[in-house]
Amino acid sequence: DDDDDDDDDDVDSTPFQSHFSLRIPTSTVHFRGHLLRVIDTEEDQIVIQEASDRSGRKRVLVKHLSPNIPGQYLLRLSYTLLSLLFLGFLFVFCFQVLLFLFIALPVDSSYNSQTLDFRLLPLVSTLLGFPVMVYGMSSLMAMGAAFVIDTWRGGVLFRSTPAEVAYAVVFLVVPLATFAVALMARAEAPWRRAAGMWAVSVAVLFGVFGCAVTWRMVGACFWLV
Repeated sequence: DDDDDDDDDDVDSTPFQSHFSLRIPTSTVHFRGHLLRVIDTEEDQIVIQEASDRSGRKRVLVKHLSPNIPGQYLLRLSYTLLSLLFLGFLFVFCFQVLLFLFIALPVDSSYNSQTLDFRLLPLVSTLLGFPVMVYGMSSLMAMGAAFVIDTWRGGVLFRSTPAEVAYAVVFLVVPLATFAVALMARAEAPWRRAAGMWAVSVAVLFGVFGCAVTWRMVGACFWLV
């Protein structure tokens, strides 16, 4: 027992500092007289096991663990396909907004075959608003692409148990439950009701994701200042 205590004290005195590029700080676990440092990456885990033998020499063993299983990949694939479909609808919405902005140019200028009156100020204001709309829509599409990538990686940006539960509820539980209730109620076109509920739930999840990303970006800017 005294030798084990001496080994623990020797191991604990080893200086260790988490790298700044890690998503979360390294976790430290004491197990059977060994010191385990768990580094959590995007896809797997790296375990650094430190111990001392009876001669006082330190031994370091590095293990690479992959918690991903085929079932988890299948769930992530289904989440990603649904979020990619939502991104397609978002792209169509952004493209239509910009298209209608172009179509509104003749209307804003009040120029037609009946009246040859031409108003310059509304036309210039619409043209000046076009770069702002392009920037806003491109930022929205970039956020949507980040949402799809984060969905495939299992919610890396906000990895936690509530985030995993929220993804499962939004992408699986809500559409399937809506479809089952619509079938039992003998509603007309139950798949349409399920699709509508899915679209609303994914839109809400995307809005929460965008607000969380914006909050972190603003917090990081203030932290740098």
